[in-house]
Amino acid sequence: MLGLDSNILVRFLTRDDEQQYKQATALLARAEDRSLYLSVLVLIEIYWTLRRAYRRPAPDVLKALGDVVDTRQFTIEDRDLVLRAIELAMSAGVDFADVLIALRNEAAGCSATATFDHDALRIAQMAPVAELLK
Repeated sequence: MLGLDSNILVRFLTRDDEQQYKQATALLARAEDRSLYLSVLVLIEIYWTLRRAYRRPAPDVLKALGDVVDTRQFTIEDRDLVLRAIELAMSAGVDFADVLIALRNEAAGCSATATFDHDALRIAQMAPVAELLK
């Protein structure tokens, strides 16, 4: 298995550097089933890069991540949790990273995740700090 950095998939998804795009495409084409590893950190970095640097709409980026997760070449860290996070981010209109934080904390046994982020409060696993201090 070979781990991938986020820039491989960013080049593949954006085709903003033709030489690197061709190399990324060749790497993916030659890979056997489940032979390329994508960590949760890489997926978050891809999300943020496409959203912030490339200004892609969140639904488009989430769809692309869903497609990546379902690609035969990839082994995805916490695959089921990532799929759940993509679905929840789409349905609730919240940030993918916030959902992953909340779901990973829940999986680790946390009763909630404290936050000041009002948008993140749409995630059931998040709790406002002010409420926790009462």
